[in-house]
Amino acid sequence: MRKMWTGGRDGRDGSAGGVVGSAWVTMTLDFFRVPQYMTQFPLAHTLTMTYRVEEGAMEIRTRSDRRDAADYQDPDGPHECGRSKT
Repeated sequence: MRKMWTGGRDGRDGSAGGVVGSAWVTMTLDFFRVPQYMTQFPLAHTLTMTYRVEEGAMEIRTRSDRRDAADYQDPDGPHECGRSKT
């Protein structure tokens, strides 16, 4: 099976006295490049996820970037952002 998540950027912030303030990793999935995903959810987009651990808590940030001109729907309803003007 080919590698689907790419990027693998990581780092750490604010170390003091040998203790890391926070650590993070960011990965990207080009959803539209995986045919079996597009069959289930036919919206060309790229997902970017960042996981950060700081002071014993984990924060997860998710970003979805459109890669086509179709209307974008998410659980909160339709969004006008990025719609082509004709």
